[in-house]
Amino acid sequence: MDDAQGTVGLDPLDKDALLRASGPMFTNMWLLDCLGKAIPGSSPDMVNADGDDLVFHRIVFPLAKGVIGKSVVRRLNAAQWLEPASDTFWNWLAPVTKKRTPGTTKGGQAFVTTMEDGTPVFANVELAGRKLIVEVNSAARAEQAIAQMSEWLGDCVSTPMTEIRTLAQFMADDAARAPQEEPLDIPPNEMERIVHQMLTREYTKTLDEAVPALGHKTPRALARTKAGRPKVADWLKYIENGAAKSGPGDPMATYDFTWMWDQLGLIDLRR
Repeated sequence: MDDAQGTVGLDPLDKDALLRASGPMFTNMWLLDCLGKAIPGSSPDMVNADGDDLVFHRIVFPLAKGVIGKSVVRRLNAAQWLEPASDTFWNWLAPVTKKRTPGTTKGGQAFVTTMEDGTPVFANVELAGRKLIVEVNSAARAEQAIAQMSEWLGDCVSTPMTEIRTLAQFMADDAARAPQEEPLDIPPNEMERIVHQMLTREYTKTLDEAVPALGHKTPRALARTKAGRPKVADWLKYIENGAAKSGPGDPMATYDFTWMWDQLGLIDLRR
């Protein structure tokens, strides 16, 4: 769920549509990444960067009577930690802390969303008509978001309503909704380039991160040992085979993992 920055050949007005339509694809990419870091055959517990269980909250603040959208936009643009992605969409950033270590907290696999510079994303904020929508991934974040929005916006918004979904419900809703979505008019080769670029960025970081399936060692470090080489090779095959099963027309199915085998010095074990 990163961003659509760096794309070429697209009308800038389509950026919001690209972000919305790419949601299920990026979610699937994240799940493949998490499962690839887990022990094959297992289903890791999912937590967010704070170590809280993943429970998706969609908080809807109706605009108060007489309040216009421009007033809300001005306040949000002035708010600390809100970074505009468009005229009506903001990434709510969070300061980097040493409170917990993503990926190992509570024995679960962490779902960590960051900007390109590594800054964690706390929530997404969108102004849709006369509703301000805040999306977070835990109950604790929902409480904090409601309190902070009340401070930033005061009487510009009314009492919020909250929709709560578990990870299983979130994935089921995405699967049910996907066929009804209008296809985005992006050339297949351009979408493939965007997805491959994101995968390369994420897997480059993964090579130097502790992986549960590898005894919480980094792939790069373990690949330097005689005993670790076959373990890392099996891990790479697991990820590669998972991507290959994405299905015809899915950009993930055409991603070339050769560079990872080369970087880890394991090309002789690829077969």
